[in-house]
Amino acid sequence: MEMQNINDNKVLFDPGREERSTEHVQKKRKSSKVWLIVVAIIVAATIAGVNVLTYYSKKSSEQKNDLTSQSLIETTASMRMIENRVVCTGKIKAADKEDYEFISGVEFEKVFFKNGDTVKEGEIIGTADLVSLVSSLENTRKMIIELDKELHTEAVDNNGSKIKASCDGRVKAVYAGESDNVSDVVYEKGSLLILSVDGKMACDIVTGKNIGVGTAVKGKLADGSEINGRAASYSDGKMKVTFSDKIPGIGDRVNVIYEGESLGIGEFYVNCPLKVVSFAGKIKNIKVKEGDSVKEGDTLFTLTDDVYSDRYNTLMSQREDLIEDIRTMLKIYETGYIYADKDGILRGLDEDLYEEENVNLPSKGSSYGSGSLLARDNDEPQSTGEPTEPSEPDQTKPSGSQDPTDPPSTTDPSGTDIPAGYPGIPAGFDPAQYYAIINGSNAMDPGAMTEMPDSSADDMVEAQYINDKKVLYSLEESTSFEIKIKAEDRNVVFMEEGMNCRITPISMSDKEYEGKIKDIATKGSLSGKKAYYQVTVSFDRIPELREGMNAKVTIEIKSDPVLSIPIAAIKNQNSKAYVYTAKDETTGELTGLREITTGKSDADYVEVLSGLSEGDKIYYLYYDTIDYSKITNGVDTNLYM
Repeated sequence: MEMQNINDNKVLFDPGREERSTEHVQKKRKSSKVWLIVVAIIVAATIAGVNVLTYYSKKSSEQKNDLTSQSLIETTASMRMIENRVVCTGKIKAADKEDYEFISGVEFEKVFFKNGDTVKEGEIIGTADLVSLVSSLENTRKMIIELDKELHTEAVDNNGSKIKASCDGRVKAVYAGESDNVSDVVYEKGSLLILSVDGKMACDIVTGKNIGVGTAVKGKLADGSEINGRAASYSDGKMKVTFSDKIPGIGDRVNVIYEGESLGIGEFYVNCPLKVVSFAGKIKNIKVKEGDSVKEGDTLFTLTDDVYSDRYNTLMSQREDLIEDIRTMLKIYETGYIYADKDGILRGLDEDLYEEENVNLPSKGSSYGSGSLLARDNDEPQSTGEPTEPSEPDQTKPSGSQDPTDPPSTTDPSGTDIPAGYPGIPAGFDPAQYYAIINGSNAMDPGAMTEMPDSSADDMVEAQYINDKKVLYSLEESTSFEIKIKAEDRNVVFMEEGMNCRITPISMSDKEYEGKIKDIATKGSLSGKKAYYQVTVSFDRIPELREGMNAKVTIEIKSDPVLSIPIAAIKNQNSKAYVYTAKDETTGELTGLREITTGKSDADYVEVLSGLSEGDKIYYLYYDTIDYSKITNGVDTNLYM
């Protein structure tokens, strides 16, 4: 088969070819123009972007420089009071709750109030159980009789008594002189003699230098002589130094010296004193003098022969207490009622004894005053306070005389005349004895006592003549509450009684009440390395508040003026504080960084203890002082406060 030439298939003439070629060229030209436009736009946008960025970068830099120049603050270290706000919490309690103790035999028969009721001074709380009261009266009377028997047998040392040293020591002060009354000296001076029992005298000095406990020092006395001593303790700038008790006397001044430098001057006192006391007799001889060393059992004083034994003095003290017990019970017996001694809120009553008002008793809350006589339900005649017709005089007696066996008429403290033979006198008491005790005499009627035993008896047991007591009721202060809080010593030193404070109950945070500091404890307690003192705050009793509620106590404290600077000026690094003390006038850069020591502070200022002097300039930036909690939606409201 004959091969076909490839050229045989070539089209030699195509009428539409020219048109297709022209269209293709036009499309290519159009596409090129689009790309040129796109490239031009991109280039223009790039140039514009660069210009914008350059502009804003320059603008931002200008604004930054402007902010730095405007926010730079210059101030000086100056004297001002640091205001410190102390906030503590505590429980609300009744203020000044007072327990009223009575002899165990004094009981309520009925009460006219319930616990929580308010009572006024002199109001009748309830009736007394007279049966148990009379029993206690009789027991107390018999106790006094037995006590008087023992007093009668207590012998007096006619050979002269001695006061002896109870331990080894050195005499540092002798207050008693020959013929001095022992009780007078003890009352005036606090003791007859003072012994140093540990061999040391001490002094306190104020110094900022802590040389360490046990470090040896020198003490220079007023006469120029020197003695050796040691630092015993150091706390809050106060150093205690001890020396031998051989030379210095109480009150002598000493200059404490360490390494040739004076640490301070103080006055000597006995480091461990023993006060020698007694209570009766007169000084006959003084056996020691100041500076003497004594041993246990050595005689310090001899007394004249009118000194009573310790047992005698104890018995006399117990007798006075028993007489006072009888006086209290007799006053209750006179009326049959127990009265409130002051205004307050009653606590501790047995409400099972509560009784509503009774026509035969004073109305609830009536005030009669202690000692007034009220009618009792018995058949015997009572005093009404009205005059009675005088009886016919006894013709067997001399005119104007009185039978010594008849008790005298007496006047009750309320002014009511009490006729002789008043029937309410307890068994065992004759009227004269009864009214003598009521009117304040401590003397018991000797006729009521049995014959005294032989004073030579030596087998008597040392009895205790004391009535048991118990709390019959309590009274709370009716007008105020109190809260006890614990405050640090660094704050307590600026507090004082009467200082105002604010009380905010935790359960009622929108309420705030005014209070005052009522008491500040003189003795503190340690917690870790800090000392705390109890502070009692008092405020008016508010009806909606209850005992046991928690409340916040806020006390504003102002110190004496101290050198201080704004807190915002401080730069803290590695637990140290620094401030800028200079600036570059050209660039505004802060320089002159200086370390300082700070003390107490409040919300805005801090005390400077070292590193700056009054008038020194410091610098800091405004934005260091911004409170960021006040920035809202980007707007700094610090500027509008």
